[in-house]
Amino acid sequence: MIWGRMFALKVQIVVVTPLCIAVLGGAVWPFVVGALGQDAPLPMLSHDGLTESSGVCLSRDGQMLYTHNDSGDQPRLFVFRRDGNFLSEVLVRSAGAIDWEDMCALSLAGTDYLAIGDVGDNQQRRENVKIYLVRQPTLEQLNAAKSLVVSVDCELTVTYDSGPINCEALAFDPQRQSLWLLSKEPLRCRLFEVELTDLSGKQECVARYRQTLFVPLVTGADISRDAERLVMCSYAAGNMAIRDNQTGLWKLEAEGGVFRLPARRQGESICFSENGQRLLLTSEFAPTPLFDVPSPSFQIRSP
Repeated sequence: MIWGRMFALKVQIVVVTPLCIAVLGGAVWPFVVGALGQDAPLPMLSHDGLTESSGVCLSRDGQMLYTHNDSGDQPRLFVFRRDGNFLSEVLVRSAGAIDWEDMCALSLAGTDYLAIGDVGDNQQRRENVKIYLVRQPTLEQLNAAKSLVVSVDCELTVTYDSGPINCEALAFDPQRQSLWLLSKEPLRCRLFEVELTDLSGKQECVARYRQTLFVPLVTGADISRDAERLVMCSYAAGNMAIRDNQTGLWKLEAEGGVFRLPARRQGESICFSENGQRLLLTSEFAPTPLFDVPSPSFQIRSP
């Protein structure tokens, strides 16, 4: 079993990742990536302003899908129905937008929020990064206006205890009531945790190193609502980790938790459906396809 996991990891690092970074007109090589089953034709997330979908998450009720552009855009979100129909553009007042990379939905003290990670740092030079928390707009608000302005409820100024890192993945942990920031590195992924308490005003906090998973080039992540699974994506494969009940941290599924993703043009986003049975993914190229695929299952680990 151990040799099997090592082999799967080596294949992902040595073969899959480099080949999938090699692109032909931006398309990932299909013979390397393969694809999970898509039940229906891909809906397109159509909006002139959405050109580089970099993060994605579902509303608490699963009816609305939020996404945002990568660096270089205004501090705004694009909201769609699950079938891909556009609902509204949401401008986040008083937020910065240096390099938005990922987002996630969360619920604390009975209030539903969106956490937006302005955490990109390719050169690892930022002394701190920002996470903006806003209340999720209601469906009624979004139906009433094609353009909506919301205010930041809480602005977290985050410093890593290890010094600057390049991060493109942000996920909320319902069990630990915290946010996870995952590094993007060639051979590994370091996980840092930001504990959440009072979500109001401007706060300074430390993202503390918790563990390392040997997963390369993580570009997006999400945690299932039952808090049992952590999914990560890269330009090539996906990886699934499960909760280690002894430590409360994460361990990779059997064979390194590696699974195939749909062939995407620079895919950097992933999230669970509300029941955790499916995965939603987008692409950084326009028009933006919405992939809706089954969440993979793995064989039970031997003790």
